[in-house]
Amino acid sequence: GGGGAESVWLVEDWLPADVEQQILALLRGPHCGDFVQLRGKRTARFGGDPGPPFAQEPLAPWLQQLCLAVGSSLDAGALRLGAESEDGVQSAGGVLAGVSEASPCRTPNHVLVNQYRPGEGIMPHTDGPAYDRWAAILSLGCAAVFDFWRDHAHTTSGSPPVRSLLLPPRSLLVFTGKAYSAHLHGISARRVDELEEGRVGNWSRVADRLRRQGRPYPEWAERQLEVPPEQLFASGEGQGDEGQPGAAAVAVPSLGLNRADRFSL
Repeated sequence: GGGGAESVWLVEDWLPADVEQQILALLRGPHCGDFVQLRGKRTARFGGDPGPPFAQEPLAPWLQQLCLAVGSSLDAGALRLGAESEDGVQSAGGVLAGVSEASPCRTPNHVLVNQYRPGEGIMPHTDGPAYDRWAAILSLGCAAVFDFWRDHAHTTSGSPPVRSLLLPPRSLLVFTGKAYSAHLHGISARRVDELEEGRVGNWSRVADRLRRQGRPYPEWAERQLEVPPEQLFASGEGQGDEGQPGAAAVAVPSLGLNRADRFSL
């Protein structure tokens, strides 16, 4: 309601860290020549020309396995049955096991890989009728803020997005319904994202998770947060857990997130 982006799921730590490094090595090595420079990003297309009509081509084996893993997650209900959290994003545990079978209608058969350097982004857009009624985005390399906009008029109104989400590396974002068919999505072209409670919908949850986790902090947090996490969360290390009453009363810091080289699939 209220023009928000419905049917949005964010699965943190969906992809194992070692698999992320393997995929990044493939994209920066054997598949480096598949990228073309576009305005604000480099893009590689796998699976054929989306058309219309769709001229399908076979995916590389590693991409086939990745697509099967997404389809398996959907079939298993991990991305359909998560309870909606206070930030309006439904979350679930990550899976990359049992990927030998998945429903064909839920298994992606086309992959666009975008590479964004600091200061680059993609204008608000919809993915159009060439694709099915849902999209999945896997983030690799660094964290960034991802925005949803109500419509084209909203993008030029000067009003903030209807929803902004921090996408950590190895997270899987899935959206369908009006979030896919009616709302626009994009990544602002900037070098620093401002993380602020109420502005970035899941920042409060991510910050609380970092505070509870303590050392060692995720590599992206050590590298990208303007204030080192050891300093930012020093007073809260190892205190509380997800279900502990009063944990939400801890102040959520507002700070910048420095962009780094990022791939999205």
